[in-house]
Amino acid sequence: MTQTSTRHISTYEAKAHFSQLLADVESGGQEIIITKHGKPVAKLVPVTELSITLAHGQAVADLPYHHTDPFDRMLIAQALTEGLPVLTTNRVFRDYGVQVIGRCPVHTGFDRPGRRSHRVTTWRETPLS
Repeated sequence: MTQTSTRHISTYEAKAHFSQLLADVESGGQEIIITKHGKPVAKLVPVTELSITLAHGQAVADLPYHHTDPFDRMLIAQALTEGLPVLTTNRVFRDYGVQVIGRCPVHTGFDRPGRRSHRVTTWRETPLS
């Protein structure tokens, strides 16, 4: 298991040496915290892949059939098993109890009440919580 070291740098330094910072993070030996006026504002970390495991496969088998798309069902199973949020605009993910981050369409009424009119749909932000 490799140890990841953390380094704090200013936004000025990050801008000046961005390519090298990405190489440091990619090599797996560095996590970079970018600061502005001494306060952390961003973090560069290596991307990790989430493999499909036997537990994920079992979770798919145990899901109710609110949705039949096999890829979406695997994402839902992984999110539930790993405790991860999902970034999607697909409202059916919420039916499974998955934490969803994104914009979901919300029907807010009609533009001319009482007459034949167009349906009005707005987008609601769903914050990470």
